Amino acid sequence: MGIKTILLEQLDQDNTLFSFTRKDNLYSISQIGLTTEVGKRENETTADKNVPAIYFSQGFSGLLKTIDVFIRWEYDQMAKTYGFPTGGYIVHNELMQKVYKKVYNDLKDRIYLKLDLKEGKDPLTSDYYSLGDDFKKVKALKEGYINSPSMIWQWGSYSNLNNMNMETWNMYTHIGRKVIDPRKLSLVQTLDEKHDALSIIIKVRQLKDYDFELTDLDNFLQYVNKL
Repeated sequence: MGIKTILLEQLDQDNTLFSFTRKDNLYSISQIGLTTEVGKRENETTADKNVPAIYFSQGFSGLLKTIDVFIRWEYDQMAKTYGFPTGGYIVHNELMQKVYKKVYNDLKDRIYLKLDLKEGKDPLTSDYYSLGDDFKKVKALKEGYINSPSMIWQWGSYSNLNNMNMETWNMYTHIGRKVIDPRKLSLVQTLDEKHDALSIIIKVRQLKDYDFELTDLDNFLQYVNKL
């Protein structure tokens, strides 16, 4: 069983659901689907291990915001390693250049999948609920760091940290063990038959202007253009 391909330029820019994964995962996904199994989810963090779910974004704007946030998240991870404070206080340009290099290599090694999911409140009859609480926000609120410089910076001005609902850039399926059947998945490609996530992101950024800032993503794309 193979995964069908679909053209990026023909997708619904507002409602398409996207999930990215490593190229090497495509064969297994084509055989068994996307899984919530611990250790096999893309960009899984320690906090995610007790929350089995498949992450995705909604629309072209959600896709772009995900990478904008991803860059800042990677910066803070690297900042910890080098003993620097969160980017919420100060951003060191030399360190950010290292982040750009890492993100560039990561995105060249990844692909985007279009997910055909059913929305609803009931986990038994649907795949996700867009108005559901974001467990990461809830955790941050309970533990008192939702308004920390790190979280405010990482999540961006387009995220509402006063509302516990999921953001379009950080959505996930109903929590619980789940597999998305390969027949509900499509490999996204551009008109010039490029599949890598970086090419998809560049094309999406070119297709439309938005009324929110994507400064870190745009700075990263400027870095890519100079390579």
